[in-house]
Amino acid sequence: HHNKLMANFYAQAEALYLGKTKEEVHLELKLANKQDKIAQLLPFKTFDGNKPSNMLTVNKLTPKNLGSLIAIYEHKTFVQGYIWNIFSFDQFGVELGKELAKKYL
Repeated sequence: HHNKLMANFYAQAEALYLGKTKEEVHLELKLANKQDKIAQLLPFKTFDGNKPSNMLTVNKLTPKNLGSLIAIYEHKTFVQGYIWNIFSFDQFGVELGKELAKKYL
């Protein structure tokens, strides 16, 4: 199962990077002998590529690796907030989460 998992992992990154053009969909449906479905399916089978994403792999999930992954995403959140002039760690949504968490403590 691991090979299938990793194949889908890399394929998803490729899909985000490349997307799928109208021309590719036309060819795909033509080869599948579904020319009559092109107009119907085209809006659902095309999508833009060039979507930013991160791919991180670790050989073994350990407390140190998990902590490193969390730290990476926390740092990413901080930097993006700084760039966009958003204080990422003190938003109303965060405050709501804190309020809701109190009932579980």
